Amino acid sequence: MKRLHAGVILVSLLFALNALAEAPFDPETLGHMKAVLDSCGRVNRQAASEYLLQMKAMIGPATRDSIKKAERTQAYQIAYQSVHSQLANSDPQDFAVICKAYLAGGN
Repeated sequence: MKRLHAGVILVSLLFALNALAEAPFDPETLGHMKAVLDSCGRVNRQAASEYLLQMKAMIGPATRDSIKKAERTQAYQIAYQSVHSQLANSDPQDFAVICKAYLAGGN
């Protein structure tokens, strides 16, 4: 059940990443994406820099100020915390496998 739960979160991330790549980011999407990529960096520390690069690629030409502004919104904070609380119920080893598969898939 925990593996399914982590998989659902990752699928949600992939949809968010696609939406973000196609349009300017919104705080909620940024919160979801950053929470998952931060969590992947924690469970797969050897690839933490690769998750950071994924994040930078997804936010594209956004300025540091616009990102900081988005991070201060309630929508961002709720989304970020929601993902973290969901991931707290996931098996870290299963989630690490899913995160590694995400990078291996070239997403």
